[in-house]
Amino acid sequence: HAQKVSRANTARVKATLYLRETVEVAVDFSQATSSWNSQILKPECQSPSLCHPVAGGSSWTLANGNESVEPGYDRSLTFALVLRDPITGNISDTGLPDLDTKKVVASLNWNDGFGLRTATLETYLYKP
Repeated sequence: HAQKVSRANTARVKATLYLRETVEVAVDFSQATSSWNSQILKPECQSPSLCHPVAGGSSWTLANGNESVEPGYDRSLTFALVLRDPITGNISDTGLPDLDTKKVVASLNWNDGFGLRTATLETYLYKP
């Protein structure tokens, strides 16, 4: 049993690293206007659609759907519209669209030997 727990903990650490990498790629896209327009605003990556990062040479792009990073580890991300309260300017469930802000939601599914697990990481990106 202890060996199975150890494998599950190792799987969780690996899943966390894949999830952080997914968000870091999205954050990198938000650093340049060209990437914002060509990657973050891709219609196929807008919520509820899913996409995933693809490494190509020295840069990343986004492709449709989820990705099997390795057997048993599937990741995806999506960009959601952000609304702001017109009076306070705070992010809100209702209000006016903020076209210079996107919510990124990254998800990773994996099997740790005890069952299917899911982790999600969310953050906000701001157009440069």
